[in-house]
Amino acid sequence: MEITIFNLKKTYSEREILNIEDLKIERGKITGLIGPNGSGKTTLLNILSGLDKDFSGIIRYDGKLLDGGIYKKMTLVSQKPYLFRRKVYENIEYPLKVRGINKDERKRRSKEDNEKVWNRRAKG
Repeated sequence: MEITIFNLKKTYSEREILNIEDLKIERGKITGLIGPNGSGKTTLLNILSGLDKDFSGIIRYDGKLLDGGIYKKMTLVSQKPYLFRRKVYENIEYPLKVRGINKDERKRRSKEDNEKVWNRRAKG
């Protein structure tokens, strides 16, 4: 997936956190973000993954504007992922819940995903 960014700006209160005039992340390439603490790396990842929608500018995925349909197809896994203090099923279900998937569909998909994991483990 190619990501293009134009005039992306993010502020907290009156402090500007991000100001990216033009950035292209090419499809199929590994891209790293480096910089000191507080330089906006995590903020950028949160915006790109849909966790932070309070920004100005244009973001396109494969030429399409970033929208709810694209958000539903992605997730962000942090460097140190953690599970909520919940049942395994609830951890699997949570990303579907925050995307507005109805309860019956969440239950069906979570059960299906859980079975896939256990079937793979059984096969060794």
